[in-house]
Amino acid sequence: SADFAGPRAVVAIGDYALDCHALVRDGVLEADGSAALGGERSSLNDFAGLECESWAATRSALVKLLSPGSELDPTRGGPDRYLLRRTDLRMHLPVSIGDYTDFYSSIDHARNVGAMFR
Repeated sequence: SADFAGPRAVVAIGDYALDCHALVRDGVLEADGSAALGGERSSLNDFAGLECESWAATRSALVKLLSPGSELDPTRGGPDRYLLRRTDLRMHLPVSIGDYTDFYSSIDHARNVGAMFR
């Protein structure tokens, strides 16, 4: 978070952080699932709870937004209001953890761990 904002989703890009919250708020980032990065959320729990297709769609949309020739391309005069200096930000715990975490939450993980003991 910066002085002007509470916790929000950002993507690190070099010395900067792309403000996903502002991109969603301004309608610039509209990929399936990206709405879970906007609003007054204090964690990424809603986004983490989505299907992997939503994560992939959001990632693809972010890559497109950052590609040369996009509306955010600084060489084309794209707005830099979505880029925050990382030195001006304070890191937060990205997810809210309940009082129990099940490390065997997926069949894949359970199989991998089981294979280690065989």
